[in-house]
Formats: sequence, structure tokens, C-alpha cells
Amino acid sequence: MEATNTASILEFLSLTDNRKITQENILAWHQLIGHLNFDVAREAAHLAKQDDKIDWVEPKHILAKARVVADRLDTEARRKQSLDKPEPFVGSPIPLCRHGERIVFCQPCCVELAKKKR
Repeated sequence: MEATNTASILEFLSLTDNRKITQENILAWHQLIGHLNFDVAREAAHLAKQDDKIDWVEPKHILAKARVVADRLDTEARRKQSLDKPEPFVGSPIPLCRHGERIVFCQPCCVELAKKKR
């Protein structure tokens, strides 16, 4: 995430708690949460603001909520991937002969096939 993204997260937070945003604040926050994906960090900020146990959102709250968001995204991706997988082949891997036997186990068919190959 870029420092400008970190600044936009701080701007979002300041809308409800009137925190002052300075270059030093942006830099400090960016050092702590800058490794996060911006969309994940933004969603984490929303979750932190909605959490009734958090009065003043700090970087540690964003990091904790980012884990929740990332876990949810991973679960959704795995679920989607499992839904996109093709149906496995269902059926007998050994074809049936005209006698209703599996072709490799039917003695008359095996003998007949062996004679045709010669």
C-alpha cells in the first residue's frame, strides 16, 4: 500500500473522531500498516470503527481486523475455487462387454480380442 492510501485511511478515521492528520502521523501509520493490501486495510478500518469495544482506532486494531478480512477473503476464494472445479469422472473405468462382464474379466471376449490382434 502507498503512503497516500494510508493517508486516505486516516482521513476516513478522522471523519468520526476528529483526529489531526500530519505527515508524521501518516508516516508512523504507514510504517505499521503499510504492508497491508489497501482494500483489506480499508475494510479493516470499517470493521474497527464498527466494533463497539474500540473507542479510538489504532494501528493494532487495523492489523487485527485485517486478519479477519484476509481470512474471510481466503475462505471465499477457496469456496469459489471448489465450485469452479469440474465434476470428477463417475463411472466404471473398465468397459463392459456384450456379456455384461468387465471386458478384462470376460474370458470369451479376452480370447476374441487376442485373436483379432494377431
